[in-house]
Amino acid sequence: MQNPIKAARKRKDIRSNDALAGILMDTYPGVFTIDNPRTLSKMIGALDRGDPTWWLNRPDETQHLVEYLELDINDLNLEKKTGRHTFAPPMFPDFPALALQREATWVIGEAKKMENNAPVGPSRYYSKPTLDFWLTPGALGVGPSQTQWLYVPDHIEFDLLTRKLDAVSHHHVVFEATLDGVLDKHLDYLHHQKPLVVVLRDDATGEALQLVMQHRQGAPLLIISPWPMPSLPEANASVQGRGAKLVKRLELESWVWTLLPNWRELLLTWVEQRLNKAGTETSFSSAGAQQLLNKFDPSGQWFTQVEDVLVLAQAVSEQGERKLAAAVGRGTDLSALLNLLFNRKEADLSLTERLVQARWTSWHLPWSGELSQDDWATLANGVCQFDVLLAHFITRTGSAYDFKRPVVIRLLLRNYLTRQLIEGKVGAWMPACFDEQRRPFLDAAFDALSISELEGVAVHLGTLLADPAYLGAGEALFAAVGRRLVRGETMGNTLPRLLGPVVSRLRREQDVLIPYSRALHTPASQVEWIAICWAWSLRTEPCDGVTSSWQFPSWFETLPDTVPNWLNSYGASYSSYSWDRLPLPLHDFLRIVRHWLTMLETAPQYDKMAPVFVAGLLAQAANKAWVAQPDWWYAVIGNPGAEQALLDVVVSDRARTNHEIALAWWPSLVAYRHRQFDQSSSQSSQFGAGLFTRHSADYHYSPLLAWVMEQLEQDAERALSELANEDLVFLARHPGLLSTPFKRQLLTSVPTMQGLSLFPFEIAGFLFAYGPDTSLDMEALLDHPDLGRRAAECLWNWAPRKAALLLSSQHLPPLAIKNLLVTSPPSAVGAALAALRQDTQLLTQTERSEWAKDRLPDARQHAPELLKLVVVPHLTAVV
Repeated sequence: MQNPIKAARKRKDIRSNDALAGILMDTYPGVFTIDNPRTLSKMIGALDRGDPTWWLNRPDETQHLVEYLELDINDLNLEKKTGRHTFAPPMFPDFPALALQREATWVIGEAKKMENNAPVGPSRYYSKPTLDFWLTPGALGVGPSQTQWLYVPDHIEFDLLTRKLDAVSHHHVVFEATLDGVLDKHLDYLHHQKPLVVVLRDDATGEALQLVMQHRQGAPLLIISPWPMPSLPEANASVQGRGAKLVKRLELESWVWTLLPNWRELLLTWVEQRLNKAGTETSFSSAGAQQLLNKFDPSGQWFTQVEDVLVLAQAVSEQGERKLAAAVGRGTDLSALLNLLFNRKEADLSLTERLVQARWTSWHLPWSGELSQDDWATLANGVCQFDVLLAHFITRTGSAYDFKRPVVIRLLLRNYLTRQLIEGKVGAWMPACFDEQRRPFLDAAFDALSISELEGVAVHLGTLLADPAYLGAGEALFAAVGRRLVRGETMGNTLPRLLGPVVSRLRREQDVLIPYSRALHTPASQVEWIAICWAWSLRTEPCDGVTSSWQFPSWFETLPDTVPNWLNSYGASYSSYSWDRLPLPLHDFLRIVRHWLTMLETAPQYDKMAPVFVAGLLAQAANKAWVAQPDWWYAVIGNPGAEQALLDVVVSDRARTNHEIALAWWPSLVAYRHRQFDQSSSQSSQFGAGLFTRHSADYHYSPLLAWVMEQLEQDAERALSELANEDLVFLARHPGLLSTPFKRQLLTSVPTMQGLSLFPFEIAGFLFAYGPDTSLDMEALLDHPDLGRRAAECLWNWAPRKAALLLSSQHLPPLAIKNLLVTSPPSAVGAALAALRQDTQLLTQTERSEWAKDRLPDARQHAPELLKLVVVPHLTAVV
C-alpha cells in the first residue's frame, strides 16, 4: 500500500505529519521522548515513503504509531531493510543512515585507562595503553587477562560504538540490560575462554560484577556500560582457602570513553563530508555551525554532548546558519533559538525555566546529577504536581530522577544566568563562585557576555569588590576578563581599575598566587589560571605589592634567571602537563607566551626552559624575530599536540606567508634531524632511514616537518641552498621519503657536492634510496666516474624506455653511453648492438666479449652478431 500513514491521517482528520507528531508526543510522552516534534514528523514522513530505517530500531514507537492510526503493521513495509546494523541518529533526520558493516563512522573519542581517577598516558618506558584488541576490527594479539570495564557517558557514542562492534567485531557481543541477565541467559559464553564483549544498559552492582569475573576465570572480557564501574566488594571473611585466593586474584581495569578536545569540530567536518557524499539537499555547513558554536559556546559548556551538536547540525541543515546566527545574536532572549532547535514555543518553556531557577538557587542541593523524589517535590512546589513533573520534565535515572532534556536545561540556565549578571542581581550567582558543580556554568555565562557587559557587572559590584564577602565574585570576574584577554580581545581602563584589588587579595601558596574561590587541583585548571595571570600582566599596568614575577612577567623589568619548577613542566612529555593531556590550555598559553616574546629584543635563554616557552621561541623565529636553533626542536618534534599548536599559532597570525614560515624553520629542522640521527644508536645506518617520512603511520612522521616540506616543494632549490654544507650532505645521504622535488634537486647537486664521499659498496644503496620518482634525474649522473654505472642500472630498472632512448642518443657523453650499454638488460640487446655499431670504441675487445657472452643465452635473432664479438679460443683437433 502506498502512503499508508497519509491515508490513515485523512481518516482521523489530522492535517499533517507535524500535527500527528505533536499528538503522539502528547499522548505517549514516555514513548516518544524526542526533543523536537519536527524531527518526529520527518521520521513519520520517511516511513510513509518506504524508508523504515529509524523505526526498525524502535519497536515501542512503531507499535504506538500503528495502534493510534489503526494501521495494519504489514502496510508499513518494515522488512524492506535490516535495521540492526544501520545507524540513524533520531535528532538528525537529514543525516543519511550509516551501514555499519561497510561504512566508516566518525572518530571523535578514545578510550582512556584510569588509575586513581586519572587517565594513564604514555611514559618514558611504556606506550599509551589502548583497547585496540577489542575496538579495532581484525586486531591481532593476545587478549587481556583481566576484565576491562569501559564507561561511555555520552549516549550517542555509546549507541554507535556498541552497534559498530556488533556489526564488525570478530568477538562475540552480548547485549543485556543487567549483569544478572548475563548470568541468567549467557552462562555458557561466560564459561568459554574466547574473548567476550558484554554491553549493558543499566547500572551494575559490585557483587554481580565479581560473580561474572569469577565465572570468566581471567578470560578476556570487555564490559561496555553507560554507567561508571562499580567497586568490587571486599573479600568475604567467610570465604576460605582456594575460594578466597580466587577472589583476590581477580583483576579489573577501569576505562572511560573520552571525547577529544576538538571533537565538535571533527564531528561537524565529518557530517558535512557525509552529507556531500550522499548528495543530500541541505543548507548545512560545518564552518557555519562551528562559527555558531564559537560565538555562542566558546567554553564548550552548553553544547557538551554529541546529541547537542547533532541537534544544532539538524537546525543548520534545515534552517540555514543565518537564521541560527540571528537567533544567537539576540542576547539573553533564547526563545527564537530554542524554537529553531527544538520547535519549542516560549510558553512551553515557562515551567521548565522556573524549575531550572529553583534548582539553581537551591544552594544546598547539587546542580548536576540525580535528586530524590522528595527533593524534586520540594523544588516543584508551587510550580506543578510531581506526576506532571515526571511526565514532562524529569526522568528516572537508577534510584532517583534528573532533568529529562539536559541540553534544553543548560540553554535555559545560560539564559537565566546571563540575565542575572547583566541586571546586577549578585545574589543569584555569587554563591556559585564557591560551588564546584555550579562554577563552570557561571564561568560559561560570563564568557557569553561582551566586554561592555562585563564592565557593567563590575560597575554593579562597584565598591563591593573591596568587601571580603564578595571575594568570590571579584575572582570570578577577574578570571572571566582574563579568559577574554587570552583570546586576544581588548578592553578599556574600567575593568583593570575596578579589578585591581582582586590581585592584591590572592592567597600565596608556595611561589604562586591563587584564588580562594576555585581549587586548582587539575593541571588544566592550573595552566588556565597562569595563562589568565600572564594575560593580565601583558595588557594592564602593574599592580602594587605583587612579587610573583613569573606569574605576572610583564609587570617586572627583569625576571629571575631560573624558571620555577611549576612552570618548567608545562608541555613536558610524560608529565601531567604534556601536550597530549592538555592540548587546549597549552595552546592558549602558547599564544600568551608568544605575545610576551614579541616584547623582547633577543631570545631569552635559561638553564631549563618549559617546552611551551621553546615553542614560543620557534613561533617568533617563524616571524624572523631571531634565528631558530636546532636544539629547540627537541621540545616540539615527536609531540603531535605541540606541533599542531605551533602551526596553528603561526599560521593564524598571518604575519608571514606559509612559505616564509617554512623557510625560516627549514635549516634548523634539518640540522635537528642530523643531530638526532647522530645521537641515536637505534637509527639505521642505511640510506633513507625514514627520517623525513610523510606517511603518518611511520615512526618518524612529523606533521610539522611534512607541512614545512609541502610549503617548500616549489622552491626546493632555494630551500636546499639555505642549508649548511654538512646538513646538505646528510640530507643527500639520507633522503628517506622526502618529497620528489627535494630528491630531484638533491640529485642534481650530487656531482658537485663538497664533502660527499662514498665507498664503492655504498653507491647502489645511495642511489636506490631516491626511488623511482627520480628516475629521469639519473641521466645527469650517467657520466659520473663513480656513480654513473649504478645510475644507469637504476634508470634501466625504473624507466627502461627512457634508458633505451638515451642509449641511441647522439648527444650523451661516451661514458654515459658506455654505462647504459654495459648495464642494459637482455631485452635491450638490439639497442645496445646499435650503439656499439655507432661507436666501436665504447668497449675494449675484452669488454665486448664479456658483455656479449652474458647476453648470448637469450639473444635469439641477435645471437649471430653477438658471436662475432665473442673471443672464442682455438681448439686443437684430436687425431
